[in-house]
Amino acid sequence: MRQATIVSQRSNLTANTKSSSEREFDAWRCNPIVDHTHIREGISTTSLIQRILEPGLPLPDQGPLRNLLDVFAGSIFPPPAIIDLDSPGRFEFPRHGDTKVVYVGGSWDCFSAGHVEYLRRSKAAVRVNGRVMLAVGLWSDKTIRDVAGDPPFLLLMERALAVIQCRHADALILNAPCDISISTYNSLAIDIVVNGDKDSCEIGVKVLAVTAVFRVFPTHCRGRLCRW
Repeated sequence: MRQATIVSQRSNLTANTKSSSEREFDAWRCNPIVDHTHIREGISTTSLIQRILEPGLPLPDQGPLRNLLDVFAGSIFPPPAIIDLDSPGRFEFPRHGDTKVVYVGGSWDCFSAGHVEYLRRSKAAVRVNGRVMLAVGLWSDKTIRDVAGDPPFLLLMERALAVIQCRHADALILNAPCDISISTYNSLAIDIVVNGDKDSCEIGVKVLAVTAVFRVFPTHCRGRLCRW
């Protein structure tokens, strides 16, 4: 009886010394109504860290993230258009009246406030009478590896989930190449290209110069993380 009393007193003492957040967590964990075994699909930080520290590991399936992307897009009004250039079929943006399609491409890896500001500037720099649709092109994982020499931190669908949450992005173009062909410009009916090259001018697409406000060096960042 004496031993049971001492154990009870110790338990009460431990409970009294816990912070309010710890007590709330204990109550949440002990609640039989909550199903703690259910895990939603999403970007896994564990998988991300493993890919950084061990680049040779097999890449995760991006199918569930693509489904999540479609579900998230459907919850936005008006829903942003999502076009995958690797998928067969005709690509066309939904237009309303005097809509002008503005294209800006990039990797959008480690999406940050600098990327958001760049998209805001790209959309705000267009002076037209009518609606402006900002179509954001996302380079494929292979394209980034070929251009930068290193794979991106985030996979294509992970990057797309970050970009689509930005209010300045009205449409996503998945697997966009660094240099878009004339046929793709024509099929997408792109009117303006942000920081495009001379080829864009030659086919009648207006080129808009916008200053970038971010500089990301994935190779240097990856080296720092691997030294931890």
